[in-house]
Amino acid sequence: MAQKLNSERKHYIAPWTDDDTKPDEAGYLWLASGITTMGNDTEDKTEDYNDYTGIDTTDITGVQVKWTPEGYVDFEDEAQALVNTKRYATGDGRKIWHKWVDTDGTTYEGVARLLDVKISGGDSNTKEEISFTIQHDRVPEKTPKA
Repeated sequence: MAQKLNSERKHYIAPWTDDDTKPDEAGYLWLASGITTMGNDTEDKTEDYNDYTGIDTTDITGVQVKWTPEGYVDFEDEAQALVNTKRYATGDGRKIWHKWVDTDGTTYEGVARLLDVKISGGDSNTKEEISFTIQHDRVPEKTPKA
């Protein structure tokens, strides 16, 4: 089996207008320029309980899908420019559409919010850095490879 590189997974973001209006392909911006790391911080939401059998059980009650891009600022990149417009927004102003295509060709797409947007900062002799979290409002829609 040939191993895939993380860079073969493609992430795209697009402006959000409402939860029902998906952008077309041309509306998505490739989130790649300057991005050196794309962490996957997805976490399960759980509920622990013990019933009369005496067995401890953990139910998975939800999944919080989170990606954490990090890298260097590229103010000329359209995807980073979109993130930059959101960094001081609140509420729905932080919403975007996020889509990624896994290395096996499966596509995931859904509404997300940008959290903890940090653009610039650091030591005086280093490149400007960017980092943020893309957190989905619900589990994204999955489309298997055609």
